[in-house]
Amino acid sequence: MAALKRPVPFDVFNLGNSDTVGLLDFIAIVEEELGQTAEKNMMPLQPGDVAETSADIEKSRELLGFDPKTSLREGIRKFLSWYREYYKV
Repeated sequence: MAALKRPVPFDVFNLGNSDTVGLLDFIAIVEEELGQTAEKNMMPLQPGDVAETSADIEKSRELLGFDPKTSLREGIRKFLSWYREYYKV
């Protein structure tokens, strides 16, 4: 909502969280929230893969007052709830 109030026609804001989460940890949370086990095809790093990333939210903090408060687990839970309701699944 804060981005909509900006006096510029467009801009790009990272609205992530600066906490790093491992891919397998992310998958485990999704599995737990879905109550299902994912089929995993474990492969070596592929060209272009990076070992670790994190969101740079400094611009969003400065210009929008963005301060993430939603945990990954809570965000996944809310997204799945929205998805199920929206798509009637």
